[in-house]
Amino acid sequence: MTTYDVPGWGWNNAFNPARWQAFWDNEGRQQDQFLAGWRSVWRYFAGWTAVIGYDILNEPHAGTRTTPFIS
Repeated sequence: MTTYDVPGWGWNNAFNPARWQAFWDNEGRQQDQFLAGWRSVWRYFAGWTAVIGYDILNEPHAGTRTTPFIS
């Protein structure tokens, strides 16, 4: 799944740090809705040996208040 076609996000907002911060803060239950959509996919493919993984969120932005990852 990508955010390019999510209503209200659009192509330009897919890379907007403020838009992502709202997602990470779960404003309007955005994360909850996103995970609910994925849950239906996970349930459908549960037990399929041909499925080895999922790309849950393609190219997410860190947001505006996210602590940077330091290796």
